[in-house]
Amino acid sequence: MPLVHLNQLSPEGQHRIENAYKAVVEACAGEIRPSSRVGFDYGVLFIRELVSEQPVHRFAGETPQASQNAETYSFETRGGPSTQKAPGASPLTEAKVVEAFERLAFNTSSKVGKLRQELTETRNELAGEKAQHNKAKDLAKGYKEKVDNLGKANEQMEVKLNEIARQNKPSDQLTDNYIIEMVKQLRWDIRNFTIQYFGERINLHSRPKLARAKTDLQNSISIFIPLESVHHCVSNPTLRPVIIQDFIWRWLVSKVFSAYCWSPGDTSNAIIDLEKLLFGHLQLGRINQSGDPERKFHTWRANTSKMVHEAAEMSSNSREDGDFGNISNQLKDELMSRIQIWLSRKKALPIEQMVNIIKQSIVLDMHLSKQIAKFQWKLFDDNTRRVNKFDGNSMEPGPGQSQLEEGKSFDLVLAPGLIRYGRSSGNEYHKPLLLMKSQVAKIFI
Repeated sequence: MPLVHLNQLSPEGQHRIENAYKAVVEACAGEIRPSSRVGFDYGVLFIRELVSEQPVHRFAGETPQASQNAETYSFETRGGPSTQKAPGASPLTEAKVVEAFERLAFNTSSKVGKLRQELTETRNELAGEKAQHNKAKDLAKGYKEKVDNLGKANEQMEVKLNEIARQNKPSDQLTDNYIIEMVKQLRWDIRNFTIQYFGERINLHSRPKLARAKTDLQNSISIFIPLESVHHCVSNPTLRPVIIQDFIWRWLVSKVFSAYCWSPGDTSNAIIDLEKLLFGHLQLGRINQSGDPERKFHTWRANTSKMVHEAAEMSSNSREDGDFGNISNQLKDELMSRIQIWLSRKKALPIEQMVNIIKQSIVLDMHLSKQIAKFQWKLFDDNTRRVNKFDGNSMEPGPGQSQLEEGKSFDLVLAPGLIRYGRSSGNEYHKPLLLMKSQVAKIFI
């Protein structure tokens, strides 16, 4: 490593080296610390690999330290003192040292200039990207404000729509699942009732009014049983519960459901008459695709039912505990008079169970009457009395019954199906939805 002290150079050489060094510092301008392998500190100059003109230089603010085994090179200066050349040393001249330093300083300045240019370009690119980022950020902020404003507007609109809907819609609209569970419970209670009280063998010969009871049963179930076969069917403890289920459901559909039994006094007849009148005009009129006539009619029906029920509850003559006790007992007496003859005389009259079934039916009808959607019980197709072909889309075998094949005949309806027309929003009355399938059974006479 050549080791040269500045005081060995001439004033001109020192001046040239100082100017070259200043040029590097100015090129850096305080932004880039020159990482040259030229050290210029404390009056000591290091130049490595000078001869090969590929100097390895260092300039990082460190204090240069001379290696203890560094070779000392001597050179002749103009007018300056000459030093004794060490053994094996290469002769150097001041001109070579100064030129090497100037060349190194120039190269370093050029590299620094390129780095500065690259830095400037990078800064400009970053500034452009930052501007684009800020622009995108501002756009996102603007979009967010628009979305927030739109959300607030939607919330306000929803509140207004809900207020309008509440003015024309009863507050106690029930879900399909809730109604289905109520019907399932009623089906289960009727089935248990018939099995418990009509599942024993009985002797009918000594019973009065048997002929009239047979005729009544023959006309009140969904299968036509020849009169001479009625006695055999109802005497069979396996068939009788099934036949009585069919009979009870047909009676409930005709006497309880859509009969407004839950309304006080003669109100039920008034509602039924007015409903028939309005619906008759609705059918005669021209129904548009918007469904406004249906919506208005069923909204009126639901609101009227709700108003009548609330008025009955507030009346001093309202039924005790809201359980429809009087009307349930009246209906129980009528139903019992028609099925009592088929009971075993060993059993007490199932008055409590019968009243409970009728109360459930009245409460269910009250809830269905207050729905804006229309509900219809499906006993038979096309409003005919009997259907003797099994349709798996609308029917299913009753509990304990064997699987019925498509198109094959069946005999009894153990429980009617339930169809919903329209929605609680007051539209789509032209789209029937089968909520529950009819339960049917096959008997062998």
